[in-house]
Amino acid sequence: MAETTNYKTKAERMTKKFLKSARAFLAVKLTGDPDGKIPEEFELNIILLESYYKTFTMLDLQINDMETLTVDSRYGPQPSPLLAIRDKACVRLESLMKSLGMTLKSGKVLGTTEVKQKETPLEKFLKKQNKE
Repeated sequence: MAETTNYKTKAERMTKKFLKSARAFLAVKLTGDPDGKIPEEFELNIILLESYYKTFTMLDLQINDMETLTVDSRYGPQPSPLLAIRDKACVRLESLMKSLGMTLKSGKVLGTTEVKQKETPLEKFLKKQNKE
């Protein structure tokens, strides 16, 4: 019981840090201000993001401390059910992050991520010519 509480408190701390960053990211993308108010229609997404992230981190901490990743069953050793639950939470978390434009690839598609590219030699030359 004490170990579960320890995992829960660690997961809560990690979730608070993640949510602070996620809220700031969304506020910048939606309002242009990191301290801006996120529109109400995104609050449910924030709640889901918190739930999925907390579930994922708590299970990940438990799995990392396990001695073996299998459990005995009547059919012999089976993968721990915690693995499947963690993987489902990860898939849900990733899906939600993609829909909010919080991953690099989805940010490019949704236009929320600015990708800086180096200037080509031709662009440098043209810029120099325009200055003169």
